[in-house]
Amino acid sequence: MATASANFTLSVTPADDLIDVSRQIVVTGLAPAAQVGIVSQTTRGNGVLWHARAAFVADAQGTVDLMRDAPVSGDYTGISAMGLIWSQRPDDGKAREVFPPLSTAGFEPLTTTLTATANGESVHASFVQRLAAPGVTRHDVRDEGLVGTLYLPDPYAHPGPRPAVLILNGSGGGINEPRAALYASHGYAAFALAYFKAPGLSDYISNTPLEYFERALAWLRKRVAPLHDFVAVSGQSRGGELALLLGATFPEAVSAVIGYVPGAVVHSAQNAADPATGREGPTWLYRGQPLPHLWEGNRTATWAPFDEGPAPHRHERAIRTALQDDDAVARARICVERTRGPVLLLSATDDGSWPSSDYSRMVTAKLAEVRHPYPVQHFDYEGAGHAIVFPYVPTTQLVYAHPVSGRISTGGGEPRANARADAQSWAAARRFLASAVAARGVSVPDSRSLSSMDFTPAQDVVDQVAGLNDGSATHALRHAREKVATATQGSYDALFGPALPGLTLGERLLVALYACRLTPAPELAEHYRARLADTPVDANALQAVEHGDVDTLADPRLRAILTFTRTLIERPIEGDRDALLRLPAGGLATADVVTLAQLIAFLSYQTRLVAGLRALREAAGTGSATTSTETAA
Repeated sequence: MATASANFTLSVTPADDLIDVSRQIVVTGLAPAAQVGIVSQTTRGNGVLWHARAAFVADAQGTVDLMRDAPVSGDYTGISAMGLIWSQRPDDGKAREVFPPLSTAGFEPLTTTLTATANGESVHASFVQRLAAPGVTRHDVRDEGLVGTLYLPDPYAHPGPRPAVLILNGSGGGINEPRAALYASHGYAAFALAYFKAPGLSDYISNTPLEYFERALAWLRKRVAPLHDFVAVSGQSRGGELALLLGATFPEAVSAVIGYVPGAVVHSAQNAADPATGREGPTWLYRGQPLPHLWEGNRTATWAPFDEGPAPHRHERAIRTALQDDDAVARARICVERTRGPVLLLSATDDGSWPSSDYSRMVTAKLAEVRHPYPVQHFDYEGAGHAIVFPYVPTTQLVYAHPVSGRISTGGGEPRANARADAQSWAAARRFLASAVAARGVSVPDSRSLSSMDFTPAQDVVDQVAGLNDGSATHALRHAREKVATATQGSYDALFGPALPGLTLGERLLVALYACRLTPAPELAEHYRARLADTPVDANALQAVEHGDVDTLADPRLRAILTFTRTLIERPIEGDRDALLRLPAGGLATADVVTLAQLIAFLSYQTRLVAGLRALREAAGTGSATTSTETAA
């Protein structure tokens, strides 16, 4: 929605969409070099008004575009299309609830009003952010002793059985409905499960039986009959620790694990403890017995760095004292090697709650040591803190009172880094799930034994294009490390799958065909040309790519995409910050730029891999191949 009561206009596109969709905010009709101030205002949870402001200078055409322009002053710095959202602060100075009110029907939409002021005149615009897409339904769950909320996708937009995700909150307890609503909006049956601090449950995390979650996984399968029997577990903080623990304890029931700022060891009850057992008491029970935890029998652990340290207090400092006792760490370590599925870890380098970066590296190191036969991904967000959520929400409230203990602490990070982590982690989680579901659908073992854990894609694009026949020496060389070959195909499935947000499938395939032309990689080009034949794209755009004449394209967005592709492939040294900053002017959101860079990097790898394998195959055919201990991906 936009208004133009003055001599200039303020517009927002799209005006109404999901919360994770970036918006283009543009002011036009200003005098060249004129300064304009923009204020955002959003009424969030508990009716509290949040606001942010920034000032900009118009270009020679009298335009300000937040996807292109950095503010000259205000509540955030640097280029950020959604900076006026993530830099918002509450008017009361203390509110933390960034999501809208919840009713039995679901979440109310968030409406943000923008006011642009220049030369004493003001114009207004507004846009709507939704946690749930049209057709998503909400169902309270109070079955079999379980407490939670199930969100189901629109059956018309997402027909048939859907993959499922079990969503777990952290030490604040309760039901993480916002994430469940958003997962459902993207086609997943999403069950937000409470395990304490919810009606009918304990107020504390202490002595929580793992069998409760085993029952929840079984209930979810029975209730939604998920596609390919796929049920992922996604958890935040203590929920991330729990997600890894469930994958290790019930490997036959957990198809994939997503750990947001997770722990790699079992912890004591800490800030969510029952006062009767204390923060050094147990958190998890299994078969009636408490699981060994980090603080138990620990010779170096002390709470003093947290309790007595300088404000804002960092819980992470106390945890690090406990990690100095190697024996205690070994006793409390989660046996992630028992997991029978892919694992995604999302951590933060300035985590004030616990060292999630170090914990994630502990997990990846163990999985690498045992040659875990599934994809393992770890994204470590520089400068970000513990509160990684999803885009686009305020990230400014860093110091808070714990909702159970009331202790004051900081989750760490700073607003811009936290906002970047929100956006990038959500894109990573969606790609990870799409790839995991695709792999699960291709090959689901009848037996859940350890000997049948590999998921082998029915069509391996690299094998097909390189002409590798099963049983050939080159095929055997490439598949000596099956996990790497499967991960390569999984990356292809994710980057060229319909679930990937931002760039359309047609745009991604045109990038692929153009990259193959520039490299050149004629055999791989044929593969992408065949896929384009089944994908709606503009005939003139396809012809321009085929002839390498992309500078004549009328579509500025596609022209910017393909020009950047050419730069990275032909002159990668020029693919610097300036080249990246030109992309938003072509209509690309920050998330789209990240996806494009990842796509081009993958294509550069894929074209070289295919060329190398074809050379090896041809050499083997002439008898001139030599034995190698190297493995190809």
